[in-house]
Amino acid sequence: MNANVASALATYLTGERWMAKDTTQRNPSHDEIAHLAYQLYEVRGRQDGHDVADWRLAENRLRNQP
Repeated sequence: MNANVASALATYLTGERWMAKDTTQRNPSHDEIAHLAYQLYEVRGRQDGHDVADWRLAENRLRNQP
């Protein structure tokens, strides 16, 4: 078996490709995070008490955007 084929097969079978961490991340600005966090707040129906969760979700989404 060709070494490339064996390597590709091993990667497929172990799921290694899917487990590899993507090291490319954006560094969103404070304003970008605030804007998205506010949108999340509005989508939830303006329920108070979730500001930190909204902020972290917005931050993670923006950082991991391609």
